[in-house]
Amino acid sequence: MRMKHFTRRAALSLGVAACAGGIALGRADATGVVTIGAQTPGPTQFIEYVNASFSGAPLASVQFSIQPKAGSFTRPITAAATAGFLASHGALNGNNVVVPVFGLYAGSTNLVTLTFFFTDGSSTQSVVPISTPGYTDPCTQLDAMTFTQNRASTADLNFDYFLLKDYCSLNSPQIFDTDGNLRWTGTGMNNTLPAVFYNNGIYISDGATGVERLELYGGMTKIGDYAASQGVSSTGPHNFDIGRNGIVLDVNTTAYAESTALEIDGTSGAVLNRWDMDKIIGAAMTAGGDDPSQFVAATPADWFHMNATTYNPADNTLIVSSRENFVIAVDYDTPADGVKKIHWILGDTTKKWYQFPSLRKFALSTPATTLVPIGQHAVSIDSHGNLLLFNDGLGSDFQVPAGISRTYSEVDSYAINTAAMTATGVFTYDRSPSLYASFCSSAYEAAPDNFLVDYATANNDTLVDIQGIGAMNKVVFDLQFPEGSSCTSGWNAVPFLSQPILYY
Repeated sequence: MRMKHFTRRAALSLGVAACAGGIALGRADATGVVTIGAQTPGPTQFIEYVNASFSGAPLASVQFSIQPKAGSFTRPITAAATAGFLASHGALNGNNVVVPVFGLYAGSTNLVTLTFFFTDGSSTQSVVPISTPGYTDPCTQLDAMTFTQNRASTADLNFDYFLLKDYCSLNSPQIFDTDGNLRWTGTGMNNTLPAVFYNNGIYISDGATGVERLELYGGMTKIGDYAASQGVSSTGPHNFDIGRNGIVLDVNTTAYAESTALEIDGTSGAVLNRWDMDKIIGAAMTAGGDDPSQFVAATPADWFHMNATTYNPADNTLIVSSRENFVIAVDYDTPADGVKKIHWILGDTTKKWYQFPSLRKFALSTPATTLVPIGQHAVSIDSHGNLLLFNDGLGSDFQVPAGISRTYSEVDSYAINTAAMTATGVFTYDRSPSLYASFCSSAYEAAPDNFLVDYATANNDTLVDIQGIGAMNKVVFDLQFPEGSSCTSGWNAVPFLSQPILYY
């Protein structure tokens, strides 16, 4: 029996768990009897479909768990699928079932524990060896990873996997474990910078004006295209981020480069919200008596260079990273007058934006000890409700004056007080020895005291350095590989928490 490709109807949550994670084990006195059959290769070396048949009680669900390699400190990849999910995707027919197993090691014999749960509460397990062919990535840099420090304990981090975004590989994006093993790739249809894990799938640009969804178990669905309805000329410039109600895309339009964001529904692809920074900033400048044409510029000028966004639930704002200028918070919802408003601006006050009184009035003040964001990437809200970002340190390319440029990069977190209009640095990670990554790069918190930091363009665009940071800023692992040209090989990396994958 060959399982047809799963479609977009899954509802899972990427992560990993111990073998008993996900669906609780039932009674061991199984009334159902399972016979493991043949295996069918999936679309990549990292996916395999295992055929099985059963008799006795009806099947309730199936769980798989992939045993880590000897010497690994990662937790097993574990996932479970209900009978209803399998049936709706053509993988359960009568007493025959096809179990999709993903996250396999390439070029290895994987030991996979399959647990079958029955409607009477019983369960039975089978350990199935799955041998996979080797894999060589089209991006030679990704095949040249080395560790300057290896992970030494399962307890030192609470994440074991990360999504690497790049456009060096035709099979981007990739999922690596913290041992440096590639465990999943895209399926070679395009290379793409933006990628986000949302609603249990990976969303990417289609390389043009649309968005596609990749499933971990194989298959791809076109979600939507935004050329005609939104004037989008490219969905591929920068991040896809998780918003309040969907996915926020950084897009180019026919009118403005890298200064527009769309929020789309992850299922239907419908546009839920839109932020035109030219209009938002232009309206504020006009209201404050300044001429927006002195700051805002139409395409092809890169006047804003939006590279990341994040939703702040504390005050219902969208926080936007403008690499050229600042970090800015604006209305999430459109007010009655139809124009979204600026809440605050945080950035280098020697840049051009600060010369305009209409924008200067939104500036947050900072203590002398707080390093303001310059050329920043990867904004997010951390577990304490503070603004977290990778502080690159390079001044403006388009705007004049360009402001300050530093000779090092670091990770910074800020406590924002909107009543007092202040921003205070509350957390810093400065690599020792320091590295300077002038463009791209990222820093995200997996959970309190656990971070993944990606120096994407270190050593003059020749090195990608990815670090797992644990409690007390302890470096848990340090993974390095070559950078072919600026931002191509590892421009952003996002950690995955250790949690079960569940299909309903």
